[in-house]
Amino acid sequence: MRITSIIRVFAASALLSTLPTTMGCTKFETSEVRTPFGQPKTRLVRDKSVESSVGGTLRVSATSVLGQIRWKPACRLVTEQPVTTEHIETVKSDINWNVGWVLLGVAGLAGSAYAFDKSKTASDVEECRTTKDSEGKEQTYCTSDKRDLQTGGVLLLLGGGAFLGTGVVGLAKPTKESRFPIRKDIEIKQTGGLVPCGDQEDLEGLEFVLRIEGFAERRAVADAKGNIRFDLPEEGELDPGATGELYIGDVPEPLREHVAPDSHTVTLALKAYAASLAEKQAARDSAARAARIAADNHTFTGTIRGDLVARDHFTLDCEPTGPDVCFDAIDNDCDGLYDIGCGYRSGALQWTLAWTTGDDLDLHVIGPDGAHI
Repeated sequence: MRITSIIRVFAASALLSTLPTTMGCTKFETSEVRTPFGQPKTRLVRDKSVESSVGGTLRVSATSVLGQIRWKPACRLVTEQPVTTEHIETVKSDINWNVGWVLLGVAGLAGSAYAFDKSKTASDVEECRTTKDSEGKEQTYCTSDKRDLQTGGVLLLLGGGAFLGTGVVGLAKPTKESRFPIRKDIEIKQTGGLVPCGDQEDLEGLEFVLRIEGFAERRAVADAKGNIRFDLPEEGELDPGATGELYIGDVPEPLREHVAPDSHTVTLALKAYAASLAEKQAARDSAARAARIAADNHTFTGTIRGDLVARDHFTLDCEPTGPDVCFDAIDNDCDGLYDIGCGYRSGALQWTLAWTTGDDLDLHVIGPDGAHI
């Protein structure tokens, strides 16, 4: 193929390719942006990973539990900033493509100048060529080098100019931005580590519940300094290894954001209190035993009735013979009680009838008031 045909084909292709791009190349971008508005607010937010926001130190005595409640580091300081979220559509020049169009346009114009220059010295002798179409008819085409160069120069001039114009227009296009508000929300930023959830005086009015297994619940309300007091029962049985569990009770409205009702706060060791209960019970038992022994030493002023054999064997003296023996109706250890641990109750007054024969005996007791037992 001659060079003039190559120029002609290139020029025609260049001209056609510029038709859809005569307004320059642009690119379309979308994004979202969050724009703050209004004043930010700073507040404390409870960290849910911490079991309780309230703790304290407590001291257990023989009669009460005294303590001071305080805030634990269980909150974080956060800033809440109102923001508007906008959808942004941007149309702007595509630099890479438009520079490419300019370079192609310059190349096309340079090629046009070259083709016109060559056409000045090219031969204008026509050459004809005969071909057959699809129907078998012969067609003759005649052209010359001068004509081909001039035609290619015109096409290159038009194509190069279109390329150049497209690139220049595209580069000159201003960026166009359109914004569409989508929503308004709150942007939360967390700062620093864990801090107490309030001031000490904020705990005033907060209720606490002390739970000890086997005892009724005890309730106390904190004062302005966080002090609480629980009065403990003076009677009862408690295992030395027992513990008391302190829980949050009723929570005033201002504290409910940071304090969860019925949340566990402190575990108390009650060994000293259990020992105190045991000592008090032992003292009461000892006093009761002493009273019974003293009662046994009172002078008998009643009348002994029965047959002569029974009266001859009746005595108020007691000589210890060992631990109590069940169902013999004898105070074997002379402690004022008998048949202890034998399965029936004993009290301040006790009558027991024991016999070693096969007879069926009944014991009747008639009190001073005439009551018949």
